[in-house]
Amino acid sequence: MAENAIRTEDEWGLELSQLVGKIQELPRAYERAYEVKPLRESIRAADDIATGSLSIGQYVQYCLAQAVDACVGIEHLVSTPRGLAIPLVATYPLARTAIESACTALWVMRPPARRERVLRRLQATQDELAYEKSFIVAASASQQASARESMKRVNAKGARETRRQMRRVADASGIEWAEYERGLPGWEKVVDEAGDLFNVNSSSLLVGAWKFTSGLTHPSFMRGLVAHEFLQTADSGDAEGAHEVRGRLTGDPAWITSTATAAQVMTLRAIAMLRVTKAMVNGERPVPSPRT
Repeated sequence: MAENAIRTEDEWGLELSQLVGKIQELPRAYERAYEVKPLRESIRAADDIATGSLSIGQYVQYCLAQAVDACVGIEHLVSTPRGLAIPLVATYPLARTAIESACTALWVMRPPARRERVLRRLQATQDELAYEKSFIVAASASQQASARESMKRVNAKGARETRRQMRRVADASGIEWAEYERGLPGWEKVVDEAGDLFNVNSSSLLVGAWKFTSGLTHPSFMRGLVAHEFLQTADSGDAEGAHEVRGRLTGDPAWITSTATAAQVMTLRAIAMLRVTKAMVNGERPVPSPRT
């Protein structure tokens, strides 16, 4: 991230153009990883047995599909028939989505012990249950009482079944409710754990990129002063001493490229990790099965 100040705008434009090419390769990279069948004795196959209907593999593949789609969204935003476009803020929410999605996949896959991987899958599910409940409460607030209660009952029924599945998975792996009841540990921790895959010498750069995109997912005047460029178009004054400067805000290609690079790199790293888990031999036996 600190490199921004020592490159020219043309150099950043060239790097962004090269990045667009790398992003265009992501969908096929994901498809190839998806199409590879896990070896019968692989970590991926064993983890999926241990998590039953909460399949780690299926969850990771969804995270990666979301990360790839967000990266492709960035590519679409900056690519035009006439050349590169530099949006003001539109790429940053997409970069954040890709970073969080890819890092979540890595966070679930990377622990060396299966019990920890299963625990993290349970934490992710618990986090989603809590969010879905709050969403239903908000979405149903303006409905008639009967419709509101119906929406809540449907959500509660689905949540009860999911919790039963979670309990079976947890019991099979000897995991207590207290270990996953609070859900995810927080996005910063999830992102931070993957930092070494972005830059082994300075893993905090990934958290820095994520924080930067997070600050521009919501209105932030202070962050905007850093992320945007002001191009003056007029400077005028009057007899009374009033002074007015006019201009337009544009995006900064350095920050757009830096954060989009973090999104692309982490998505590619997570895709590679998925392929590794499908081939790496599982060394933890027996494999617990929540179906028995």
